[in-house]
Amino acid sequence: MTKAILFDADGVVLKKYKEYFVSQYFAREYKAPSDEINAFFAKDFRTCQRGKLDLKEELAKYLSRWNWPNGVDAFLEYWFTTDATIDAEVMNEVEKIRGNGFKCYLASDQEKYRAEYIVKLLNYKNYETDPPSPRLRDGSPLFESSPQVARDRAEENKFDRFFFSYELGYMKSEPEYFAGILKITGLQPEEFIYFDDDQKNIDVANSLGINAHFYTSIDDLKKSY
Repeated sequence: MTKAILFDADGVVLKKYKEYFVSQYFAREYKAPSDEINAFFAKDFRTCQRGKLDLKEELAKYLSRWNWPNGVDAFLEYWFTTDATIDAEVMNEVEKIRGNGFKCYLASDQEKYRAEYIVKLLNYKNYETDPPSPRLRDGSPLFESSPQVARDRAEENKFDRFFFSYELGYMKSEPEYFAGILKITGLQPEEFIYFDDDQKNIDVANSLGINAHFYTSIDDLKKSY
């Protein structure tokens, strides 16, 4: 029997864009070297997503070569606030699903700074009519100390728990990621439904017995419960 639903962030809870923000949009706007940016995201950024490197420290090595005129914090603010838009229709379904007694978890490959921003964005009460760009309207800083701070200070978390790769030490393309979720929640694989827009992640989850589905539209969620 289903007890919990796992949601991917980018492409499910957050709207999917037609192009990658940094490697395509930013590279074009700032005439930055796309080959070097792609190499960064293929290697260093993924290590950050596993919690092994600090994104700010790694970006500091590159931004001047990428023609960015300001500091690291300004770059992250520019990136995060431009590249994350909540799908309000999906979040309305999440609220209904939780109201029907199911646990809802966010499962996402994120390093700690974007993870914190996503937590704050999702828990920001006026995100539909007054999105937090470029800074949160309640006056709180874009970055604090960790996503846990944002969770603890939220009046109400929109998800029962957030599972980020940097905390688990593994990516969703690795079985250890989902094994970690199973251990933490104490649930069995067959008690989960999981939605993602990356087939690699779906295949890994299915291999562990999790009922994983390729997400295409809001109708997929409505059918799940």
